[in-house]
Formats: sequence, C-alpha cells, structure tokens
Amino acid sequence: MQPFTPRSLRVGLVAVMLACTGPALALDTTLDDVRLEQTHDGVKATLVVKRIEITGANLSKDELTQLFSSGVSDEARKALAARLSASRISAPELVATNGEGTFTMANLVAENIDRGKIGHLAIASFAGDFPAEKGGRATLKSGPFVLDGGDLSPLLSDGVSAGLALTSHMSWTGLEIAIPDEDMPAGKGDNLIRITMDSFVADGTSDGTVPLKMTARLDHLRIVPPPGSDMATGMQAAGYEQADIGLTMAGSYDPATRIATLQDYTLTGAKAGALSVQGTFTDMDKTVFSGKNDDRMAALMKGAVSTLKLSYADAGLFDKALAIYAEQEGKAPAEVKAQWSAMASQFIPLVLGGAPGSLNVAKAISGFIARPQTLTITAKAKGGPLRFEELSRMKDPSGLIKRVELDGTSGAR
Repeated sequence: MQPFTPRSLRVGLVAVMLACTGPALALDTTLDDVRLEQTHDGVKATLVVKRIEITGANLSKDELTQLFSSGVSDEARKALAARLSASRISAPELVATNGEGTFTMANLVAENIDRGKIGHLAIASFAGDFPAEKGGRATLKSGPFVLDGGDLSPLLSDGVSAGLALTSHMSWTGLEIAIPDEDMPAGKGDNLIRITMDSFVADGTSDGTVPLKMTARLDHLRIVPPPGSDMATGMQAAGYEQADIGLTMAGSYDPATRIATLQDYTLTGAKAGALSVQGTFTDMDKTVFSGKNDDRMAALMKGAVSTLKLSYADAGLFDKALAIYAEQEGKAPAEVKAQWSAMASQFIPLVLGGAPGSLNVAKAISGFIARPQTLTITAKAKGGPLRFEELSRMKDPSGLIKRVELDGTSGAR
C-alpha cells in the first residue's frame, strides 16, 4: 500500500488544527471547498474540507487561502502555519483519500493556539477504510479525541526530531479496528482480527519541550481473533477467548538534578497477571527529551541506570502455561513444578556467577514456581550508576553481573 498521507497533506492537517487567542489582525473568515492534492510515487492523495470557519486570525484571507491551497510548496505552507494565530478554527468534516483508502474526520474544533501551540483540540470521531497488506480491507473507527495544552510547533520546524509534541492532557475513547488475519483467507467466514480500546488518558507538565511529569492509563485494549483461526485455537488452548490488556505509567524528570524516575510502568492482562517496571536514571541531560535525534542518542549514552525493579503478580497465566507444557511433556503439573523449582535453585546461581544476591534471586524464583503469586527482582548498580555507554560495550553477561547488585523476593499478593 502506498503512503496514505503525503508530507504536504500532513502539514495541511496540522494547519487546520491551529488556533489561538490574542491575534494581530483578528480576521474572521470562511473558506469553502478546500482541496489539497499531491502525487507521491505515482499515487495522488487528496484532502477535502468542505468548510473551514476561522475566527480571530492574524493572517490575511489571501494568506489563509494559500495555507490551504495545493499550489503552495511545503516550505511556504509550513511557514504560514508556523505564523498562524486564531481564537478558533473548526471544520465539520475532513476527508483524505489516495485512491486506495479513505480517512474521515468529523467535527474538528481547535482553539487558543499560538504558532503551533494548541490550547484545546477536539475531534468528535474519525474513521478509515484501507487495503490490508496481503489482501482484504482494514477498517478503523474511533470516538472522541481531545488534546489540551499541546505543542505541535516541532512538526512545523524540523519535524519530530526537533523535540516531543507535548500535551498537558490527552484523552481518546472508543477505538475499533478490524484487520484481516493473513493466515485465514477471505471467503471462509469471518477472518477479521478485531481490536477495541475503551480509553487512553495521559496528563503531564513540561518546561518547554522538556517533560517534567507524566501519567498515562490505557483501559481494556481487547484483541479478539476470528473464530477457527490459528490465533483463536492457540488462545483457547490457554483458556482465553480474547486478550484484554491494560497499561499504567507514571514518570518524572528533574532538570536540576538530571534524574529521571520511572515510578510505574505496568502492563496488565485480564485473568493473566501484571508486569511492572520501576527505575531511576541519572545524568540524563534534557537533550535526551528535547534535542534532535542524533543529539538525543548521544545524550542518552552519557546517561546511566541507578536502579531497576521488575515485578510480576500472577493472576492465572502461570498455571495455564504450566498446564499446556505439562500436557505436551506427558507429565503432571506438580511434577513439572518440582523440576522447574529444582533447576532454578541449582542453575540461577551458576548463571549469575555466584554473585551476591544470586541465592536470593534463585530462592525467589523457586518460591514463585512453587506458589505463583508475586515475584520481584531488583538490580542496583555497584560502584556508581551504570552508564548506557558502558552497557553498549559489554560483550557478555559476566561484565554486567560484576556491575550490579541483585536481589529477589516472592510471596503473597
């Protein structure tokens, strides 16, 4: 499938979203039958907006017309969009097509943005219909999308490499996607993998393009395979009709101390379990978050890991996996548990080179196998934080084992 939205159309979509208070000319205008076109690799893509209502703009009507005209170069359009201020921009419907697929956005309203910084953006719904990679059609439908306190200016300067497009709040609800199962030919009943999401919400604070605090929550991302498919058969063997996934995240960054903290990153599965990661990272220059791609990577390599904590709380997944393995081996689950527990006790200290804490790790894993409830493994850098640059030079695990202090616990939820 050819790229659906060429570069100039992306700029056009961003331009439609821009609005702000305090404009210089305070021009109110309406543009009818806006049409942006570009041919990319022989495929013509088109963005059609029947009506754009603009309130309190700082650009003249001629400049606004140029902003949404196909005859304007990408550079000129970006320059106009980067200057644009308006108290409100709204469009009842936007339709993008490329001859193969269609993407429709309904009731877009943008308010209170200045030169790429957005106060409030709301989209009532959007939908798409595209050709799948190996035949058939994929569809997308979504409910409301809301963004507050966003900064899209990097997209109008040096692209996403110029920094993150930050927001103070974002919410997205009611996503539905249907994708053909590549291993299940069309014409043999329902062959669609159905993906839905109840909601995703993120909140944060920042200093310019540098994030300071962020929280996010994903609720009920469900994946339902088509009946009779290999995916469905495999999931049913494990006792699942669908995957039901959730995610929570919380992190912070202090530019003064250059410490980044991951307080929570937890991936959950209904009737499965929850896997969590926490960590502390030092010497993290703000360039890691706000520089260009090459600069960000160079700054990251100078950063370091101080502590990491990995936790798992089981909610049925372990016993399901154990039962499948035991059946394949022709053994009782209790017998397999005993074998795994003995192997953990014997081999983990060997693998970890007898490092301090290796016995605790082995005991924790062995205990979890015997009674799968919670398991926590912690790693703390010895002799100072472990730099990512040092990590990249390590040739085998023995070097890493010498630089970390390990510990492990297991027990009740």
